[in-house]
Amino acid sequence: MSELYWIPNVTDPADADPLVAADLYDHLRIDGTTYDTELAAMIAAATALAQDYLGQQLINATFAVTGRRFPLLSDHPDYAIELPVGPIQSITSIGYTDGNGDAQTVDSGDTTLLDDRDPPLIVPAFGCSWPTARSQLDAVTVTLVAGYGTAGSSVPEKILHAIRFMVAELFRNREATNAQLLTVPVRNLLDACRGGRLP
Repeated sequence: MSELYWIPNVTDPADADPLVAADLYDHLRIDGTTYDTELAAMIAAATALAQDYLGQQLINATFAVTGRRFPLLSDHPDYAIELPVGPIQSITSIGYTDGNGDAQTVDSGDTTLLDDRDPPLIVPAFGCSWPTARSQLDAVTVTLVAGYGTAGSSVPEKILHAIRFMVAELFRNREATNAQLLTVPVRNLLDACRGGRLP
């Protein structure tokens, strides 16, 4: 089992959630803006739960994904960096600290993004290998943009429907637990959107 872990840190969060309060009016059979503040908080909570469950970012955000070294064969048979978040819009850079303590950047032509996997992978390009990084925490940083797009209309409808289901349960039961929100229908909707590259 690999001892190499990749930690995602949001450096530029999403501008909005994939749904707004008005998107729930018909689903909840309510009229007017009385509950808009509560609904916004419920949408945010349901969105976060869906993202955690899927290992995905819904609306585009920038991440710094850090690890303590580059992968070895013992970590992955393809020496792959297993990205803990997707779908991947772009890889901005792969930086690392070399043996002298200096900041370096991997040439983008030396790597290949496999964004049709779950999780997405970055592997050395044919004939290339990872450089040697200094052995320390956060020695390697992958800066990337993940998400389906900049608006809720880019997010798969099955995910949006799952969020609506969770918000409806929170609206009925303000004390609902994650287990109560992640019902079988909700999990089925979310599971249908696992893996694969951007549509």
